[in-house]
Amino acid sequence: MNLNAVGLTRICFRHMDLPNPLELRCLARSLSGQRSLTHLRIEMISAGAMSCLSAPMVLVLFLALPRSIVSVKLEAMIHADDGTDERRLRIVPDTPGEGNEDEKEKESSLDWMEGDLVAREEPLESLKELALPSFRMGYTADHVRRILRHCPVLETWDIPCVRNEEAAEAMTRMVREMVSRAEQGQEQGHRHGLGRELKKSLLRHLTAKYPWQDCRGERWASVLDALPEQQVESMEFSLYTDVFPDKFVPALLRHCEVLQSVVFLDVQKIRSSTLATILRRCHGLQKFWATGLYGRSIFLDLNDAIEQEWICKDIKDLRITVDLSVLSSQGMGNSGSAARSRKVDYGEPFDLPPTREYWMKLKMFYTQMGKLTELEVMELIAAGLESRSTYMSEALTGLLSLEEEDKDTGKRGFLSLLSGLKKLRVVHGSFWSESWAARRTFGQRETEWIAENWLTLEEIELLPRKYMMRGGVNLPEHLKWLREKKPELKLCR
Repeated sequence: MNLNAVGLTRICFRHMDLPNPLELRCLARSLSGQRSLTHLRIEMISAGAMSCLSAPMVLVLFLALPRSIVSVKLEAMIHADDGTDERRLRIVPDTPGEGNEDEKEKESSLDWMEGDLVAREEPLESLKELALPSFRMGYTADHVRRILRHCPVLETWDIPCVRNEEAAEAMTRMVREMVSRAEQGQEQGHRHGLGRELKKSLLRHLTAKYPWQDCRGERWASVLDALPEQQVESMEFSLYTDVFPDKFVPALLRHCEVLQSVVFLDVQKIRSSTLATILRRCHGLQKFWATGLYGRSIFLDLNDAIEQEWICKDIKDLRITVDLSVLSSQGMGNSGSAARSRKVDYGEPFDLPPTREYWMKLKMFYTQMGKLTELEVMELIAAGLESRSTYMSEALTGLLSLEEEDKDTGKRGFLSLLSGLKKLRVVHGSFWSESWAARRTFGQRETEWIAENWLTLEEIELLPRKYMMRGGVNLPEHLKWLREKKPELKLCR
């Protein structure tokens, strides 16, 4: 690194052991000398029980970064706060002038001739992207202040877990100060248009990959509220638990006109009304995920789905779970407060008898889906009706069927309502053609319809992976026809 300091612009360490104080100081010295460095990524792993990354270690590395840095991603698999003092990490143990040899060996360090580390005082005026290790105990108020005061032009930020309310308030206050400085810069640079661009780009991409105790989103909401309205363009939240939607959802909707991507990963719980609100209000949305372990309460129920028209007509990537059961249409679905009994045998249908009103609601839902004509990736998963069901054993009621409408019951197939999705490349979810419901309706006619209408399709999850592992043996005749018609089309995930 030191020999190539003049022209080195990108550094990436993968599977790096967490450093001891000597290694940390050597790394910090090398980083501070990289005058052309723009991108730094370090992925750390633990070498043993005594190898831990502490908050002071993070600060030592952060304050050693050169002013040229644009993107920083520091990831660690084990996060700990061992009480290591930052001053002790920066001060290099010198060789003592007197004492026995044992003391000299114990107190001296191999880098004592290099001198103590000096922390950078100037802000990182080129830093646009920052992701630091997230500690289970959380960063303190002092950590937050010392880091954010060096990030005046930050655009992409992985919001870290903070230790307590004092740290949360410090984080919100620092965000407001960043906005205030950007507004002052806007006034000073008005003639050249520089200040306006700075304010517009500030903290427009937010993530929370390891929220730990903040999985309910209160502190996330405080950051969204601290920013000007219509500022955030993308957000990604892991492990979200929708406990206080009256706080989180209004904070999110302050940015509904510019939000292009909303991603909830490994969701613990999310209310159907929260999902529906995002689809109704964020008209610029291009990517929306709400994914988690199958069986958790992360469903959009039928009534919420059709209550209002979805405004996000330009969405390209949609991945959600839906509860399309008759119980859901009557307000008793998986995502409702009245959870149904699940004491039934695997594979047996469990629902109320469908009514004409129910089929009309299904038609409204699939009509909503059919209007999303920019869709390229669609993952639509049916909520489970049985305790041991999987997303592939369940079916999206009426979707894998081209049945004509029954005049008496209103029952029909709805596949034709998705004929406008001409840009579909990937279809995942509850589309298994041999599920209990689909195997009675999905046949040659439906297969030909897919081949004729979804011309750009590259992958559709009509089969579980085991079929491909067996070389495609025992395929139904209509799927054999589809493989011959479109040999490049993947039939499983």
